[in-house]
Amino acid sequence: MLILNWTNTHFININNLQIMNKLRTLLFMALGALAMVGCNKEPQKEPTPAPEPTPAIQSFEITVDAVTKKTVTYSVTPELLDKDYVAVVTTAESLAGLEDEAVVEHVYDEIKAAAASAGLTFAEKMSAIAVKGASQGVVVDGLAVNTEYAVVVFGVDPANNWESTTFPELKEFKTAAVEAVS
Repeated sequence: MLILNWTNTHFININNLQIMNKLRTLLFMALGALAMVGCNKEPQKEPTPAPEPTPAIQSFEITVDAVTKKTVTYSVTPELLDKDYVAVVTTAESLAGLEDEAVVEHVYDEIKAAAASAGLTFAEKMSAIAVKGASQGVVVDGLAVNTEYAVVVFGVDPANNWESTTFPELKEFKTAAVEAVS
């Protein structure tokens, strides 16, 4: 009887092994089919982000119209007539060796000093000196004789605390020397 039980159990185990082998085979076939479907699928392309808008590049044509011992007359024609910009005259020596950002900072420091001496805030002074469109025949007086100067022009954004929006452009000139009296 013991042998019979063993034999019955043995047959049952064989049947279980056959069923398990069939299930394993089906499972591998299903996994293979899934793998084939996954392999045939084209790789997903990542969406291309939209390019960031390029800000309009503002350039300026600066012309020194006339220079005397103590005055300069200049004109500025911006490429974009509807954008704000500032134009100031400062000594060329004060700009020597400065990078673009430092030139802008230097001009801002001069504007802040002029604003303080006039009892104005920086924003009030900037509102007074910023222009749109062409500036023709701007006269600056009180310059030193026989001295090198530069007209410095750069775009500004009044809605963003008057931050510069362009690189500064410069046009250098030298005031006339005093003629010797003979």
